[in-house]
Amino acid sequence: MVWDIDWNDLSIEFDSETINNLDIPNVEHSDGFRSGMRAWNRTVQFWLANFVYRRSDRSIRMFYTMLVSSFWHGIHPGYFLSFLTIPLCTAAEDKLFNTFTIENRPKLLQISWSFIRTRGFEFMAAGFLLLDGWDTLRLWGRMYFWLHFSMLFIIMATYLLKSNPNTKKKYQRTKFPSNDEQKMN
Repeated sequence: MVWDIDWNDLSIEFDSETINNLDIPNVEHSDGFRSGMRAWNRTVQFWLANFVYRRSDRSIRMFYTMLVSSFWHGIHPGYFLSFLTIPLCTAAEDKLFNTFTIENRPKLLQISWSFIRTRGFEFMAAGFLLLDGWDTLRLWGRMYFWLHFSMLFIIMATYLLKSNPNTKKKYQRTKFPSNDEQKMN
């Protein structure tokens, strides 16, 4: 006998969250790509986060995690194209969220980003539906690769905003003085 498990001796408790794989309200109403991904296929996301993402080198962890995730889904090129678009989206999102903190984020930006994120998930779903790499690229080309160019634009725009001294002050994170600085004053 290879496995000798007595299920009566295990003290593991399961609840409905154990098998609750989709958090649809958070998928639909999340503030970004990263949080939307976490709410979708949560058991796989948990496994990817703990066994791939956290064990990877910081500089490539998102790319590597999405590469493993696309391979886990299958070997169709559409999966790889869709999943390997996500690191670009999360890089732009990180830059955007670091430039405009939650308390300094204009309402128009929140609405625009929500629209872009929702349309972006739809855009990436094409790879899952078409599966073929050339068909996916042809469709994305007919849509002018808008998601890829938008994310590149956001990365460049946030870099320019951060380097501009006038906007840097307006959207800068509030720095609270440390205890040592307070004692000195």
